[in-house]
Amino acid sequence: MTLHCRRLDDAAAFLEVAGAFLSSHEAENTIALGAALGCRDRTPDGAGFWIVVDAGPGGDAILLAATHLPPRPLALAHGDNRAVPALAAGLRDGGVTLSGVVGQPPLAQDFARAWSAATGVSAMPAMTMTMHHLTAVAPVPAPPGRLRPAEPADAGWIADWIVQFIAETGLPASEAQGARSQAESGIERGRFFVWEDGRSPVAMAGITTTAAAGDGGRLGPVRTAPALRGHGHATACVAALSRRQLSEGWRYCLILTDDRNPVTGRIYGRVGYRAIGKQQMIPFGKAA
Repeated sequence: MTLHCRRLDDAAAFLEVAGAFLSSHEAENTIALGAALGCRDRTPDGAGFWIVVDAGPGGDAILLAATHLPPRPLALAHGDNRAVPALAAGLRDGGVTLSGVVGQPPLAQDFARAWSAATGVSAMPAMTMTMHHLTAVAPVPAPPGRLRPAEPADAGWIADWIVQFIAETGLPASEAQGARSQAESGIERGRFFVWEDGRSPVAMAGITTTAAAGDGGRLGPVRTAPALRGHGHATACVAALSRRQLSEGWRYCLILTDDRNPVTGRIYGRVGYRAIGKQQMIPFGKAA
């Protein structure tokens, strides 16, 4: 089988070629789909790397697809492990530098090995996450407060919380680059929400549309002010935001939790989230 590795010009072209392939495993591809949908029609050409590996003329048989928005890790879609060497070679030949890879195991692990062999970089220990799926919100006790959309005046502290969330969860530090612009653009596009008690924000959560039809997506990041943890604010925020998104037309909500912190999985389980699979993020070190 001859494999062809092709780079697409932009997110719109990528979705036109690989949209059906990605949507065939919509939940598993939440990270790659979220990146492509978020960039379509708003990110300048050349800002990302959009690539497919196919085994037929004209891309009739796509085996693997990936998105890369530097400095974030490469996001692998659900696909065929046999296409991993071709993807690694195509990225290497394209002069791409990767901070890491995220995808389902063992696909992410196979790519990390292939990338290390192709470039000489080291693969660091993996961060394993559980993906949870929800279609109906269970009743949970709520502390005092309410959910509201974030406003432009919230951008400063939300940016700070994004940076702190990344540090606390052990995500690559590169994820924190441009936190202020992430906060400002996210607020402008209605992607951040706040749980406030009185007039004080005590928790926050973001949303990302990851369904091609716009009717499904992922919650995150979710964070509570450290001094106020243990009082149910994050649970209330996630429950209220999940209920809002379902009432607005989402078929489902997804959320990722770090396996090193099983408490979060149990908390979201009370809201109605159920584990459906794993994702792994593997950072890359320097070349030997």
